[in-house]
Amino acid sequence: MPIRPYLQGVDVAEFDPDTIRAMGDAFVRACRALPSALDGDHVRRILAKKIIASAAYGERDPDRLRVAALNGLDLAAVAVPTAAESAYFS
Repeated sequence: MPIRPYLQGVDVAEFDPDTIRAMGDAFVRACRALPSALDGDHVRRILAKKIIASAAYGERDPDRLRVAALNGLDLAAVAVPTAAESAYFS
């Protein structure tokens, strides 16, 4: 589930490699948080667009990128990181 396919048509020159990595991490974790009934290409495309838009406005934190994307779907409750994710991103 990489975010790169969703970056086609986006001016990626404004994103450094660390930002693209943060967007990718946020995207993967947001997709994992989706209830299985919502896990489809259309929803993933929406998540990717929201993450890319947030990054374009300067957000670089993967947790905040993920929460912003899930908030757009009214899924902020599933955006709470697990203990393992918290340890990984600390």
